[in-house]
Amino acid sequence: MAEKRMFTKKVTDDDNFMSLSSSAQALYLHLSMAADDDGFCNQVSLSMFKAHASMQDLQALLEKRYIYQFENGVIVIKHWRMANALRKDRYTPTAFKEELAQLEIKDNGSYTWLPNGCQMVAKWLPNGCQMVAVDKNSIDKNSIDKN
Repeated sequence: MAEKRMFTKKVTDDDNFMSLSSSAQALYLHLSMAADDDGFCNQVSLSMFKAHASMQDLQALLEKRYIYQFENGVIVIKHWRMANALRKDRYTPTAFKEELAQLEIKDNGSYTWLPNGCQMVAKWLPNGCQMVAVDKNSIDKNSIDKN
């Protein structure tokens, strides 16, 4: 894991971010510092301790969608790729492959949930990871209509 992390003013100077409590802002920064090279972090409790943050602070970050949390407790920094890019020779892929498969990367570099969990995010990974084909018959028409 890298020792340096970057933050973008598009996130930290935003009015929504500034409306967070100082402990929620500190929690965001500590989670980002503990994240792996893809923005995933499983050190939520330790980051909360370091930031003197409460569960309300974590909930505020979730509600304002600065982070996403998976069922197993792992979080991902939504705007990670907007500010953090590593050369291929310094990049270490995340250990959280199943969680990564539930996300895609928008054009602006932010993560977003995939409606069906298909693995389109693979096209954004370094080292030319291959795309996983999705059969159009496997996608339920109702789920498309809901989007």
